[in-house]
Amino acid sequence: MRLKRLCSIAAAAALPLAAAGCDLPGLSHASSGGPAGGSAAGAAASTSANPDAGLLTGTQLRGALVTTGIPSGYAAVAASAVDSGSSYVSPSPPSTAAPKCANLIASGWVNLAGYQSASFAQSDYVNNGKSEEFLQEIDAYQGSTAQSVMAGLAKLGTSCPTFKDANTKNSTVKVSVATAASPGAGSVTITLTDPSWASSATLIAVRVGPNVISVLNSATGDSATYAKTLASAITANLAKLG
Repeated sequence: MRLKRLCSIAAAAALPLAAAGCDLPGLSHASSGGPAGGSAAGAAASTSANPDAGLLTGTQLRGALVTTGIPSGYAAVAASAVDSGSSYVSPSPPSTAAPKCANLIASGWVNLAGYQSASFAQSDYVNNGKSEEFLQEIDAYQGSTAQSVMAGLAKLGTSCPTFKDANTKNSTVKVSVATAASPGAGSVTITLTDPSWASSATLIAVRVGPNVISVLNSATGDSATYAKTLASAITANLAKLG
């Protein structure tokens, strides 16, 4: 199975499209940084109403991604290591469009829930010798949006019970979804199976406060074990950041 390299919606907003490697037309967002100008009282009021207050920046989220203990044979894909830097993105309204189910085998698959994050960090590792790959991403959301993201991902088993994989002559991929109370504040595990694949794929999303961790592991054998290990490691790293 070959994964598609799509960017997080936040990546398209935070970076020039050419630099981010994205093709996401129609997305144009300004940074939602701190209050601008005005009196001290006005600045204080703006700060208290800042929806990004308390959220980690992309630079901070990057520090929670796993970079050590990587399985033998894997190498980082430099072009996929992107984050939103020290500023925030002003999210667009939630999407009401039907999810593009084939993007379950792509980076940024968390966006299938229909919500845009305020900051993010992501990276990708590949084992070319075994045609295996794993993706990791953390998104920080305003308000209670992270809970809505998890609820949206939990519904993908209904909205995307199957999809066609163009990489394997439109074979049918079956989607199974399970939820759990841990790790973090809850998790969603998505299993993808296709008889035509030489590999299996496991996707896991974990909520930690206003953040959602998303990982995807494609392996020729058991894809679930390392996906769980990766998600748990990022959860622990994120908890240390507060």
